Order: sequence, then structure tokens, then C-alpha cells
Amino acid sequence: MISEESKIEIKICEPDRFENLRLFHERYLSPNNKNLYSAEFSCPIGLRAAVKRKEVIIALEGINIVGMARFYLTKRHGHASLYQFAIDEHYRGTGLLKRMLSLISAFNIVCRCPLDLSLNSYFSKLDWKLKTQDNRFNYWCFEADIQLDA
Repeated sequence: MISEESKIEIKICEPDRFENLRLFHERYLSPNNKNLYSAEFSCPIGLRAAVKRKEVIIALEGINIVGMARFYLTKRHGHASLYQFAIDEHYRGTGLLKRMLSLISAFNIVCRCPLDLSLNSYFSKLDWKLKTQDNRFNYWCFEADIQLDA
């Protein structure tokens, strides 16, 4: 749990931390995770490419990764798409993801979530707004009022 004494460092993941990131990712975002609806989300090759593009935020306590968020800055829509995130179970409910996303707060942050996933309840309970929906996905938006072409 995060205490006042805890020093959580939030930063863009550097390539030299990739192996630690891969292990954290594998622990929390394994292919059998029901909230991963595409094999792309568990691919270490894609994760490595995102690190090289500087599109992975990590939260560190000391040398330990306690949170990660993978995003993509879209050119077409002018927002950041949140591809995946994971928070160590001891840090959940502390606002850590919100703090992590503040690194890209200059952008609207959108997450596409299949209609049938329980993850939708996570977004609805927090500061995310349901912006639109199509026959397969909910489109959740964080801290912005944007238009989406679903």
C-alpha cells in the first residue's frame, strides 16, 4: 500500500528496464487474463517496440515496478489511446494510474473496452466518462471532452 513515506517515481520506461517490465507485464497481463481481448496485448515484441517509442509509463518504488501503462499517441484523432495498464495489487485503489496518466495529461486519453468485459465497471467508478459506444466497444475518456469516430 502507498504510504506517505513511499516514494513512487513515475516516468517513461527506458529500454534498460525492459526485462523488469516484461516480467511485471507477464505477471499481471498474461495471455489467460480475461480482460485481454487480443493476443497483441500480451506480446513482448510489441511491448519492446512501445518502450522504444517511449509509449510506456512505469511507476517505481525503489527498483521495483509497481505499475505500468502502455499508450499510443494518435495523429488522426489527437489523443492518447491507453492500450493496457497494470497496477500491483498492493497499490490498487490509491490513484496510481491517474498519477501515471498525468505524464501525458496534455492529451485526451481514450480507452476502448469490449462491451462484455468487467473492466467497464472499473472505468465507470473512476474519473472516466463513457464518450461513445458501438456494437463491440465502449470508448472511455479521461479528463477531456473529445469527439470520437467509433
